[in-house]
Amino acid sequence: MPVVGAIDYYGFNKVQRETIRKIVNVKEGDRFPSSKAEAEERILQNGGVAEAHLEAVCCSDGKLILYIGIEERGGAHFDVREPPEGESILPEEVTTAYQQYRGALENAAHNGITSEDLTQGYSLSADPDVRALQQKFPALVKKYSGALREVLRSSFDENQRMAAVTLLAYNATRRESVTD
Repeated sequence: MPVVGAIDYYGFNKVQRETIRKIVNVKEGDRFPSSKAEAEERILQNGGVAEAHLEAVCCSDGKLILYIGIEERGGAHFDVREPPEGESILPEEVTTAYQQYRGALENAAHNGITSEDLTQGYSLSADPDVRALQQKFPALVKKYSGALREVLRSSFDENQRMAAVTLLAYNATRRESVTD
């Protein structure tokens, strides 16, 4: 298991980050907690916390990024809609492009190439293979925007929805991207 290279916190307003960091008992350079569920349970024992989530994402310079998130008691609550039940699927051209992208992205992360350029309003990887695939996304969005939106809103398949939302971020019309 890689070590924790960075810790990012979200959902904190009244509860002190340092309090939760001590409860989780992890700092940069440590290994990820042996039991995610136990760490989340210990956080919940803090009277000000209604929900707790730990997530590890690979990798920044070969080290994990640990996200520690909470929902404070009495704070804003974020509800997620139930997944749709429709059977919409993406065109094969989109599915193939997305699968190639995911494979290239995984290879780039494995090789420690995780930086990206966000100046275009969407992600462009520092990895040339990933970037080449990402640069095809705006044209695919233009060609298949209707199908992408349909899958995003109605497909029961979370992988199809993930591919749709990933590509829709490359829409040339930013306002539509935010709405999607």
